[in-house]
Amino acid sequence: MRLTKRAIAAIVPDATRDKCIWDDEVRGFGLRIKPTGVRSFIVQYRNSSRVSRRLTLGKVGVLTVEEARTLAKRALADVIKGGDPAEKRSEERKAMTVRQLCHAYVEAAEKGLILGKQGRKKSHRRFTLTAGGSCGTSCRFSATARCATSPHQTSSASCGAWRPEKLLGTLRRASVVARS
Repeated sequence: MRLTKRAIAAIVPDATRDKCIWDDEVRGFGLRIKPTGVRSFIVQYRNSSRVSRRLTLGKVGVLTVEEARTLAKRALADVIKGGDPAEKRSEERKAMTVRQLCHAYVEAAEKGLILGKQGRKKSHRRFTLTAGGSCGTSCRFSATARCATSPHQTSSASCGAWRPEKLLGTLRRASVVARS
């Protein structure tokens, strides 16, 4: 059957298992209905190793049928080119978080692996890892870069005037240290 908004609304969920309805227009594109009634668009394909994989595109209501069909075509085109969209998504989820990046940078700074100007250790930066916030741990640091509001005050959380170019530079250095 061709998946349409009306056809999707008419499908009754099976109370015991997932139900998959496949689209007639795009091979590998379908709809998965959970026993709870949650409906999601999916793509099923075989990767270059001939392993069958499923990729969830999004929930019905968040995506329209046409948007999901377009995403499915893109994912299937990636498979034809030798890619594996499900593996790519899995690796993105395993990527380093900002929290892990902060911890790696602080550890490297404590060991003296972060060098500043003229090859000296970064001793003029103070780091504190504090618990709290919605993500659990936050990374705060104070830099000796002068604040935009007062030439005598250092840039810190209490000052309120962060210099974005300094913050971006610090994050870039942190990501290089964390990767090594």
